[in-house]
Amino acid sequence: MSRTRANILRSSREVCGLHASLLEVVDHWPDLDTQIDCPISFPVEETDLHHEELENREYVEQLMEQFQEAGILPIDGVADSEDYEILQRTNAIQISSFLSLAESEDEKMWMDKIWPYQDGPQDA
Repeated sequence: MSRTRANILRSSREVCGLHASLLEVVDHWPDLDTQIDCPISFPVEETDLHHEELENREYVEQLMEQFQEAGILPIDGVADSEDYEILQRTNAIQISSFLSLAESEDEKMWMDKIWPYQDGPQDA
């Protein structure tokens, strides 16, 4: 059975959630009253990347909230056919602006992947 995009994204979110939780455990381990060293660790680069990704996600979430409050983009991401073209143009402008913040091609690719408004499959 092939995995659908939704399953892949959900799985990816679950892994990201677990990763974020583990990073939080490592960050807050010194706050615990224990003589035991934290049993897990992450390289500084990975921790820094995680915090950068969180900042990007927060930016996207704030942008989504603003779009939704202004009625520019629908909350569920599904556009009515009569609004589709204008929403598609608005989305293209906003994603272009968002991607311009990337500091590298890798970061740009990642930011493109997390952008919440992607065109769905043509047969949907």
